[in-house]
Amino acid sequence: MSPVVISKITVVICLVVLPFLQAVAQMPASSDSIEKQITFIRSGYQKINTAGKQLRVKETDIEGESTEGGTMKKYYLKDSLRKVVATYYGETGQLTIEYYFISPGRYFIFEKESSYKNPLFSGKVVIASVNEQRYYFYNGKLIRWLDNKRTIKNKAQMEEKQVALLKDIEEDFGKEIPLR
Repeated sequence: MSPVVISKITVVICLVVLPFLQAVAQMPASSDSIEKQITFIRSGYQKINTAGKQLRVKETDIEGESTEGGTMKKYYLKDSLRKVVATYYGETGQLTIEYYFISPGRYFIFEKESSYKNPLFSGKVVIASVNEQRYYFYNGKLIRWLDNKRTIKNKAQMEEKQVALLKDIEEDFGKEIPLR
């Protein structure tokens, strides 16, 4: 082939094939691949929770972030932060947030908020309601958010929540975990 024909073929490839490849790369993940990613995260969650005595625990008090204080337990495998359980106590409820750091960019966050029928100081704590949220991150992106009814949140809601959660993770644990 002559150099002119080769250069024309190169131009056609650049104008036709490359935009196609770029469009494919930007396509959202299929539900099948999201399910595989969630399976990977759930497997990591189970491994962390069954590691037991292999994990070193560091517990601290949380002050100034809720009316009745709180506690934070950090679980390390060797020197790697794998799990955090933060519990915040209030007069009329309790919030527990569990963070699981599976691998860089792959996290699971479980939030459980309990509301009491009576204020804590009444002496009789009766739980009125429980609200749970589950967040699955893969490659640093929120790929699934399940609300209290296990309903999958829509993309717009997830994008807004992703920003807030990643900001919290970076501020609270960014020095202890690889973020991506």
